[in-house]
Amino acid sequence: MKRNLIVTFLLCFILIVSSCDIIMQPATTPTQNAQTTEIPLETPASNITIAPTELTVQPQDTATPQSEPTPYNTMEFYSCYANMISYNPSNGWAEFDYFYILKGQEAIDYLVEHDGYSQIDAENMVNDFADGEYVCQNNNTSVRTIDLDTVPIKLMFYSDGTQVTDSISVNSTSSDVTSLFNLNPDYLYKYFFFYIHCDSDGNVTLVEQVYWC
Repeated sequence: MKRNLIVTFLLCFILIVSSCDIIMQPATTPTQNAQTTEIPLETPASNITIAPTELTVQPQDTATPQSEPTPYNTMEFYSCYANMISYNPSNGWAEFDYFYILKGQEAIDYLVEHDGYSQIDAENMVNDFADGEYVCQNNNTSVRTIDLDTVPIKLMFYSDGTQVTDSISVNSTSSDVTSLFNLNPDYLYKYFFFYIHCDSDGNVTLVEQVYWC
């Protein structure tokens, strides 16, 4: 009986001591060797949207450029003598009045049929002509316009108004024509007439101021 009490007492004592050890045991602290996990900070995505800059490209004008105006002629072109009767330096257009040079029997017939000469008077007049004299036939008032910027030109004057030293016209340009016109239009209208050279299709190939004697 006494032995049982001692055993019981010892068991109770052990239980009490164990309970106190559990209660008094300090909380476990992390050791220095414990690894620290770093939680990366997440950068919040920006909610600001930058709109791309739009470059406005002005479309180029693709309209077809208008062509330069060309002279309008109702009369056909062919090779013939002509007087220049007007010139426009702003566009290089010149108006020409065609005429025919008649000599010999053609001149006599024309004087009789168109100018009222008697046969004898016409013959006497034509037979007395010097080498450079002729009858001018010009029965119409129609004119032909030529763009001198687009055709070869030969003149009996240089651009400063100096006449060529012989009877051969010199190569020139529409600028030379303008210079002469500004100096004195008579260089073009009166001193020498022209011969308009054309091909078989009626295209002007040369405008030539000619010497006549």
